[in-house]
Amino acid sequence: YCKDCGEVIETITIPKTGHSIAERVTKEATHTAEGTKEKYCTVCGTVTETIAIPKTTGHNIAERVVTDATCTADGKKEKYCKDCGEVIETITIPKTGHSIAERVTKEATHTAEGTKEKYCTVCGTVTETIAIPKTTGHTIAERVVTNATCTADGKKEKYCTECGAVTETITIPKTGHSLAERVTKEATTSSEGTKETYCTVCGTVTATASIPKKTCSHEHTTETVTLEPKCWREGSKDIYCADCGAFIRTETIKKTSHRWSTVCDPIYTQENGDKGFPCLDEDCNAVLMKFASECE
Repeated sequence: YCKDCGEVIETITIPKTGHSIAERVTKEATHTAEGTKEKYCTVCGTVTETIAIPKTTGHNIAERVVTDATCTADGKKEKYCKDCGEVIETITIPKTGHSIAERVTKEATHTAEGTKEKYCTVCGTVTETIAIPKTTGHTIAERVVTNATCTADGKKEKYCTECGAVTETITIPKTGHSLAERVTKEATTSSEGTKETYCTVCGTVTATASIPKKTCSHEHTTETVTLEPKCWREGSKDIYCADCGAFIRTETIKKTSHRWSTVCDPIYTQENGDKGFPCLDEDCNAVLMKFASECE
């Protein structure tokens, strides 16, 4: 055909390929019946021929267990034909016998015998029961009856775990106090403190002691102004210890500076023109003199 206009130019026959033949069994042959197989095409599946398979010769033998053998009884198995089912032979499987082990069923003590038994680990059958002789003497263990304390002895005893008999009583010595110290009141520069010795286990106080007053170095101080300084007088302040509060001394505070009037408004003027200006503090009588030229 033309790829441009689609016109068919020529029609060509493609020859058939023929079957691709293989064989498969459709029924197995036995010694009682023929089987069959067929030839078929692996491409299209068409069966082209069916062929008989001749009977086999003799039984197709297999073996199976009918009854399992146990410890006390024989079992049974048989040979049979897988094709026709006929039983060809019956065979006895011998009993296995017991697989014997021992276990204690009651422990022996010094007051009573114990027991143990032989048994089969497969079927559980008990084959024999045997006595275990009494033990010789007590089986001793130890237990605390009363714990020791700081001030009192304790008690422990040795006893038989089988019959409960107490064979010995033993004293556990008292431990005594485990002592430490603690401050109950801190000492200050004005009063003594206290401390006590006590037991860290039971809490008993065994001794009480005083702690001497602290000596103060007056290293840290505070100030209280008792008189404010002015430009016309000194002030004063009291110095105290910041740690103990003790009075240490009184100190002078220097005068403050005058606050002169900056306005040319003198309280008096001299003949030469020089003028006197007052301090603005109303309680101060100081006068600042200025030359006449400074006020022009």
